[in-house]
Amino acid sequence: MPDPLQISTEYLELCLAFPTTTKLSWVKEHIERFLLFQWKGRHQTLRFLKALRACDSVEGITELVRFARREFPNIGDVARVSHIEREELCGGGDGEMGVDIGR
Repeated sequence: MPDPLQISTEYLELCLAFPTTTKLSWVKEHIERFLLFQWKGRHQTLRFLKALRACDSVEGITELVRFARREFPNIGDVARVSHIEREELCGGGDGEMGVDIGR
């Protein structure tokens, strides 16, 4: 099964390399679809999507994906972490980018 965070990272690299070829709304939609393919129905997916929708640049989305990769290095880890609250990742909190993952 392909790693949606790796696919997202590669896609974002292309978006950054060719910034005039896409719109921010399209980038958000593509990242959402990459992740929902495997993360659909998982509690923390809602948090990630809320944060994704709050991002206002491709660079911000790239940082969000990097954060997710650090916190969930294996896609299986995402399924195990069920205690994450549904709060905005790009909003206030204690971690990077204002992220408080509740650990």
